[in-house]
Amino acid sequence: MVLNSKKAFTMLELIFILVILGILAAIAIPKISASRNDAKLIALKSDVVMLKTALTSYFLSQGKGDFESAIDLSATNWEISPFKISSKLEDKEGKACVEAVLLSDQEGKIATNDKEISYLKISTQSKSLEGGDTCEKLNFTLNLSADSPQIIPLLSSSIEF
Repeated sequence: MVLNSKKAFTMLELIFILVILGILAAIAIPKISASRNDAKLIALKSDVVMLKTALTSYFLSQGKGDFESAIDLSATNWEISPFKISSKLEDKEGKACVEAVLLSDQEGKIATNDKEISYLKISTQSKSLEGGDTCEKLNFTLNLSADSPQIIPLLSSSIEF
């Protein structure tokens, strides 16, 4: 007696496999996307914290400098110029999520050379929302809002007691 052996899948079996793969993809893709956004949030938050501490330390030890000489940030996440840094992550309106500017005074005059720098201003034009998009979450974790920038003295002569 000869047994007929099956050499291929039936159409019903193939459809059943495709349905299972579709269900798995529907579950996995949102989780992967959320993980990517969380990773970007952590990286940008770390950069801003490093910006605050490293730039302050550099200015206290050197007495002058600019963004390009004082810190090393990823060009993938930041647009870097000597006196201004903007995150490449943008809010819903296309504005940079976080900006840092070197100031010559507390009133907001942007420095034009490294000898007149006295303050670091970190600001945002975006909303700050715990459950919002990546930009809003970043501003929430950094305690930034559009109406209250953080101004940090860089030189010991800038500190007022």
